[in-house]
Amino acid sequence: MSATTSTVVSANDPPARIAEEFSTLLNRAQELFVGLYDLPTYSSPAVWKPYFQRAFSSFTRLWKFQQLHRVVLEREDVCGLKRHEVGEIASKIGQLYYNYYTRTSETGYLLDAYTFFEAVWDRKYFDKVMDTRLPSVASKRLRFCARFMIVCLLLNRWDRVQVLVVEMKRYVDLFAEVLDPMDKDGWRKTYSDMAALVDALSRSAHGVNLLDRIPPNLRLPILALDASARESASRGLVGEAVICCSWPEQVKFSDFSIDLYRIQQTLERDPVKCNPNDVKDPDCPRKYSLYMPSVSNILAHLSCSLKELQTPQYLLFYFSGPGSASYTSSTTTSTAASPTSSTMPPLSPGPTSVDLMQCGLDMRPVPPGAENNHEDRLHVTDLFAYLRRPFVGIIDSPAAHKVPKIYSAPFMFLMSPQEHPAERKDLDTRRNGSLFTSFLAHPVVALADLCRLGAIDAKAWDAANEVVRQWHAALVETLVKHSDSPKLLMDLVHDDYTQRLIVRFVICRVVLTHHVHFVKTTELPCCHPDLPDVLWIDLEVISRDKLSKVLQVLDVQQQFR
Repeated sequence: MSATTSTVVSANDPPARIAEEFSTLLNRAQELFVGLYDLPTYSSPAVWKPYFQRAFSSFTRLWKFQQLHRVVLEREDVCGLKRHEVGEIASKIGQLYYNYYTRTSETGYLLDAYTFFEAVWDRKYFDKVMDTRLPSVASKRLRFCARFMIVCLLLNRWDRVQVLVVEMKRYVDLFAEVLDPMDKDGWRKTYSDMAALVDALSRSAHGVNLLDRIPPNLRLPILALDASARESASRGLVGEAVICCSWPEQVKFSDFSIDLYRIQQTLERDPVKCNPNDVKDPDCPRKYSLYMPSVSNILAHLSCSLKELQTPQYLLFYFSGPGSASYTSSTTTSTAASPTSSTMPPLSPGPTSVDLMQCGLDMRPVPPGAENNHEDRLHVTDLFAYLRRPFVGIIDSPAAHKVPKIYSAPFMFLMSPQEHPAERKDLDTRRNGSLFTSFLAHPVVALADLCRLGAIDAKAWDAANEVVRQWHAALVETLVKHSDSPKLLMDLVHDDYTQRLIVRFVICRVVLTHHVHFVKTTELPCCHPDLPDVLWIDLEVISRDKLSKVLQVLDVQQQFR
């Protein structure tokens, strides 16, 4: 793009010149803003970072210019600048910060986005848009509320979330009743999605009164490092992450399903205000979040991640969705669950090429009679190319299968149960999120969902979380010091993010093993490569006391053996 030259305009210049300069700055900023959405999400930072810098610079000049000349610009004989147009500029600056967060995963930019959105909300920039009687203008307030809601959800600002849900309902009803626009049903659907996600997250939180429930923070605490230490800190073990959800019936708002919302925050630290002179989140993996992606879209993002990966960092791939693992069913249906033996069903003599093509991760639910349609199925063999580098896979799908070791690079797969007990078919719908992902994000929330607890008082909630914290510490100590811990496991446990995933996977497996309804190996999570039996036995022994305590705190002992 060609740069637009701009001359200095003072407050004493003629109004016509001020209006001309404002129009030039506005058009340039709009051009850059629209251009950002044309950049593929999987493009290299070398491509999009300079573009973002130009966009930030352009909007900064525009914002300062309108502040300096607001009185003149508001005159009807000059520009007739409306209050909602000023709000739209501020909102787009907030969107720039949010989009930069989605590209970098640096949570501090969420705080910057929130600052601008909050200012727009508090100063009521969009409150008079209904007076225009124009649906295209009135809908700006609805779009702003939806964007503000996403940022508030990601920052766990539940005081704002609860207000926005109420106000969005009022705005949508007023919009539909007064203007009767063609897209009123679409906005009603947007509100319905928003309310459903907030309701689902609230129902998984503690508190006796549903209105008082605050979902827990899923992020890691801030690194206790000063600026100089953060600058010298190395990147974390996981450098890049591609996280996907393909459950169409799962509650979601915008492109955030519950599973994506939970796993994304699990791979982040609490946000801290960005300092231009500071190195931000040195250990936070850069994430691509994909909702209902195509196979080619997943492969494109994995390829970009692999290209940007630094040695010796890991690439993390998370998938939550339907799938087929038909070749394992005949070997596993009658195997009893045992906490001290491998839960990965044996494949004998091994999956053939036909087997590998019949199983896989489905981007869309497969209708009856279309099992051999592979257009929307990600196969095990599709991942082989990415196993040349260190790899962590989290597969929350009925399609759990062993991945042959072709290259020397280390890899670890954590996989959900292939099926749920007949008594717990409610878990199959995954409308309110997957149980396995819930365990990885917050074990106490998952345990409450598993036991169908309608409410947990604050005292029991705090006590249960303290027991789980002690349980976590005991498991980490065992994994680090155990003589049979593989080197791969030792590396993963020494990273804050993968440590939480590994330990919570162990907690999930122990909890489900002792639940009265989970009796088959296919109903338990598994990992590949599996851990040595001796290590599993010691992890089970250490976990018994902690499990007993947390069950007692929650008063659900009768549901476990």
